[in-house]
Amino acid sequence: DGDAVHETMMIYSWQGARTTEVGAAFREAFDAERDRVVVVLAGQIGASMPNWAPSRYLLESPVWVGEEGTEAAAAHADAFAVAPYIGEEPGSVEFSRASAAAFIGEAIEYVRGEGRWHAGSEEPGLRHLIRSDRALAEEFGLPLIAYEGGQHFVGSRFTRDEVNTHPKMYELYQALFDVWTEEGGGLFVHYGGIIPRGVSDPDTEPSYYESENFGAKERQPQSEAEAPKWRALRDRMRALGQFAGR
Repeated sequence: DGDAVHETMMIYSWQGARTTEVGAAFREAFDAERDRVVVVLAGQIGASMPNWAPSRYLLESPVWVGEEGTEAAAAHADAFAVAPYIGEEPGSVEFSRASAAAFIGEAIEYVRGEGRWHAGSEEPGLRHLIRSDRALAEEFGLPLIAYEGGQHFVGSRFTRDEVNTHPKMYELYQALFDVWTEEGGGLFVHYGGIIPRGVSDPDTEPSYYESENFGAKERQPQSEAEAPKWRALRDRMRALGQFAGR
């Protein structure tokens, strides 16, 4: 498009090139079973929004194309993937601390792209990021998938112990899956499965890693009634016919 080469363009062009090369190596190794190999270009959620082009550089790989005279990385890929997480960004995306229910209520608005998270706001909600990524994927004839995703509430005992265990997390996850599907997303890989919550000194706020509670449930014996994120995942799998268990 005539843009001068810069660091971001070079980084994502290199990623596109290396992904293509690794994919080609696997296809050669699998030979007659090469159709089993799926090459995925993995970008950042919303990195296709106006005035933010990393994902376009990844798919177009302009530096690689210019230097090697080859096709864009997207021409060799089977899918474009992003990570649709729901999280906060201090100073821009922050949710109410009045209660866990209030926090999750605002997070649901963010996922749906409603209220202060509308399409024209300075911080558009998750729906609008997914919509932009889907449009970019379609431009290159690729499906949009999620290589990982879910809640990403970290940094405090409140989000670890009160928000992540609250029954309304079920509603938040159903909103996430609904929006992902409505905006044309395909395969969704949740991060993660059974992961114990972080542990910290009771007299201090936890560090980043101590504040994590990423698991769909925290321990193997937890029932669906005890683990709202786990129940949301299983209900969606049942609705899709992927899981017939009780």
